[in-house]
Amino acid sequence: MGISMKSRFWLGSICFILSLIFKLPSPAMAFDNVDLKKADLLFKNGQYLESLKIVTLCLKAKSDKEMSDLEKCLYLGENITNKAIEHLNKKIDDNRFKNNRPNISSSDLDAPYKQIGLKLTEEYGTSRVIYDCDFFKRLKELFPHSKYKSEYEYVLIRSKMIHGPWKESEKALKEYLIEFPDGKYSIDAKYWLAMIYKSLWSIINPELNSQRTDVKYFRTGDNKADIEQAEKYRKMSINLFEEIISSKNNPSDPYIIEWVKQCLPYIKKGIPSGGDAIPYDV
Repeated sequence: MGISMKSRFWLGSICFILSLIFKLPSPAMAFDNVDLKKADLLFKNGQYLESLKIVTLCLKAKSDKEMSDLEKCLYLGENITNKAIEHLNKKIDDNRFKNNRPNISSSDLDAPYKQIGLKLTEEYGTSRVIYDCDFFKRLKELFPHSKYKSEYEYVLIRSKMIHGPWKESEKALKEYLIEFPDGKYSIDAKYWLAMIYKSLWSIINPELNSQRTDVKYFRTGDNKADIEQAEKYRKMSINLFEEIISSKNNPSDPYIIEWVKQCLPYIKKGIPSGGDAIPYDV
């Protein structure tokens, strides 16, 4: 008994659909060819651009269902990018200092990195390249309970502090310390919170003659009230600096302890010391 034309049509259609299903790779197959071992090896050998060409693929994955090692890839990507940008900025600085008129621009140097998907901007007045934590932002979005959370949350706060309002930075650092009271990044967070308070003390107190041009945005105009408020900030900074020195935890940056030990005696005496942690665009 022969097969009817209708049956042949449906049989052919089913075979065609099945062939498409088995020929097309699944999303997981498309992203699981990312070789993290190779990327890490290239990174350790200083081949940052080649390493980034591998890991930037993970920025396109929408979830760990599309890539089994996505969390690890995003974390590795952040570390590689930071090292790459550090290396890139050294080239830019060397070029600028060796030539009164630089013979190559930062846009020429960072072009290969932009081509592979990194969002880079140029720091005003220096030509240095700024990276905005793309990998860690993606890591936070996709893995809100990641084992790397204490690190990426701190790094993202610091990146916003560079140009963000000090009140937002203060709020974010205080919330961070509530969630992560211990660990090396908690020490870093305490340091920057203390730096904000130290900066406010030296800016608000009219007797310290701050050279900033925006002091009017911090002071009330009532000298007595300003001095009292500034003194509160000074004491708050001292308390945090003392907590840092007495802590059993070490910061991610060993320079922090050294700086605090050098500057704290001056701050206790009411003598401003160290830099300013508050940007001008408040």
